Amino acid sequence: MNFAAHDMRMNVKEALIKSVRGEPAEPRTDESPAIYDISRSPFDKLRANERLNQSFLKQTAIAVVLWVASSLVLAGGVASTPPTTSAQVSAPAPASAQASVGPGYEAGSAAYDAGDYDKARRIWQPLAEKGDVRAQRGMGKMYEKGRGVERDFATALKWYRPAAEKGDAESQYRLSVGYGYGMGVKKDEAKAMEWLRKAAENGQKRAQRSLAKGYEDGLNGLPRDPEKAKYWYDRSKTRE
Repeated sequence: MNFAAHDMRMNVKEALIKSVRGEPAEPRTDESPAIYDISRSPFDKLRANERLNQSFLKQTAIAVVLWVASSLVLAGGVASTPPTTSAQVSAPAPASAQASVGPGYEAGSAAYDAGDYDKARRIWQPLAEKGDVRAQRGMGKMYEKGRGVERDFATALKWYRPAAEKGDAESQYRLSVGYGYGMGVKKDEAKAMEWLRKAAENGQKRAQRSLAKGYEDGLNGLPRDPEKAKYWYDRSKTRE
């Protein structure tokens, strides 16, 4: 094997490796350890040559990647995050959304539970007038029970009705009771049963038990029907 030729090739490889690493190329001297040692076996020489080739390829690949990355950055940041456009900038929230909207239903409920009925009414009434179902039910309850206001069944039903028409089961049940006993409205058993059935269908437990009792005993114009009575009794015991 011509070791002089190998030495020459290895000098070129060393220079390339140092160039990739940013190290200054230095000329070979007699004191520098030879890449190929004559004292080694041919297999040792082949393995050394293979390791050097792998190292050279790895360093070259790293250099190429770094060069490509730097080129992209210099070309205008293709790999970087694109600049934010004016369309992407979120508009400030309107002043009306930033302003306080005042206390909600829960604040009125807390005042009611604390016995501060006047405060509860001041919170609930504006909400009820705007169509808040829970506030409408709360106002109906205040007038039905005379909490903070003079007891007035007609006014109670005035508030219960719009909530009942929107599907509120508790208000439907209260409206049924009003029609059933003629409180605040002319007694009407047909309407009482109509609202009772709606309340029961919507999960109001007292309405379900009342309906079961009606089918059990044949009350309020209902026929005796043990199967329907059992259905409503069973349903009144389940959580909906």
